[in-house]
Amino acid sequence: MIQFLKNFSGSNQNLAEAINISCDFQIGSYIKYWGVNQNKSYGYTLEIAGIINRLDGFSSITEAGFGENTTMEMFLIKLAKNEIEAYRFNFTWPHLNSGFKFLENRKLKTNLLISDLCSILFRGYAFDVEYSSHSIESSREKEKEVPLEFYQVTLKYLILINSMYKLVSEEAKKGMEFHSYMREIKERAEKLGMKVVSYRHQNSLQKPPNPTELILIKKNVQTANIKNPYMCPYIRTALIDKGECYFSEENYFYIPKKWQYYFFTGFEFNSCN
Repeated sequence: MIQFLKNFSGSNQNLAEAINISCDFQIGSYIKYWGVNQNKSYGYTLEIAGIINRLDGFSSITEAGFGENTTMEMFLIKLAKNEIEAYRFNFTWPHLNSGFKFLENRKLKTNLLISDLCSILFRGYAFDVEYSSHSIESSREKEKEVPLEFYQVTLKYLILINSMYKLVSEEAKKGMEFHSYMREIKERAEKLGMKVVSYRHQNSLQKPPNPTELILIKKNVQTANIKNPYMCPYIRTALIDKGECYFSEENYFYIPKKWQYYFFTGFEFNSCN
């Protein structure tokens, strides 16, 4: 689908619109896979939980690109800490809607919103841990901007899980190049001054000839956690929790809490383009 849209637009890049349309055609596939491959899903999320459990004190986490919520739903229950403030954002409305229903049917608490990869609608240092799982790899043209935007949001750790380019066959490399996959996330992160403390295969999710890499970045910031992570999408300043709504004192923008499920879905940001 993405290739068809690339041909149609005459672009050699995976434009945000093409990725969004392609994702729309995937609706239901994540939940279906989760239903018939629970052993694989269990092993995958157990490995992620094991990594996070070994990190220094954390109380909040966000997932960038949550698919249909099948990943975080499974590994949250495996974390050593029970009281974790969890947030997730995705890039398309259909995925948000499907993921919300999945969690609702399982009676799980959720904080969901739609946000662009390069203009995340969370404040800086909002979460102890941020991670993404195969959600950014198809945006080769944003290989510098996306890790930097993710890094700004996190307070302590950033975990990036993507298809590995370095250790694959030449045929696999050609496929990743053809589909505009990211290839130098680790190197880009290091050039930006990020401290990569672990870089390795992710053992539980290997799909020859396309292995998965796991990049763990540590960030040392001496500041307290932010209790309310949301910010105004127009002027990018903090929204204040006023009880029944989130409110901006600078421009009087507000979101009623009863609309929190639809948080920011009416806005589109594409600051990387």
